[in-house]
Amino acid sequence: MKTINWNDGLGPRSRAAWLLLIRGDEITPFKGVNVPQVVVVRGTDYQKAGKWSNTIFRLILADGVREVAGRDGWETGRFAEGLGKAVGRPTPDTWQEVADALGVPRPERTEVSSGLAAEGRRRA
Repeated sequence: MKTINWNDGLGPRSRAAWLLLIRGDEITPFKGVNVPQVVVVRGTDYQKAGKWSNTIFRLILADGVREVAGRDGWETGRFAEGLGKAVGRPTPDTWQEVADALGVPRPERTEVSSGLAAEGRRRA
C-alpha cells in the first residue's frame, strides 16, 4: 500500500486538477470517495479561499495501484496537454498516444475516454 496526498485546487487560468488511479489496464478517475480495492480516503482538509478553495485528500492506494496526477493544459486547457506534462511526454494527439502515456492498452470506452470525448465536443 502507498500513501499519497492530493490537492483538488484550481491552478492558474482555472485549470482543473485531476487524479487517475491505474491498476493493470483499468483507469479510475478519483472523485473524492473510496473506491473498493483501489483507494481509501483516510482524511481530508478543506481550505476555504473563494474561487481558490480546495481539498487536500490523504489517500491510501491498494497494492498494484499507481497514480497519475496533473492539471488541464496551460495553452489549451485540455486534459491531453496536461497529461503530457504530467508524464513528461509530448501532448498525446490520438487515443493510442493517451493509452501509451498512461501505460495501458488503448482505452476503448473507459470513463476517462468518454469524458475526454465529451470535453472535445464542448470545446469544438
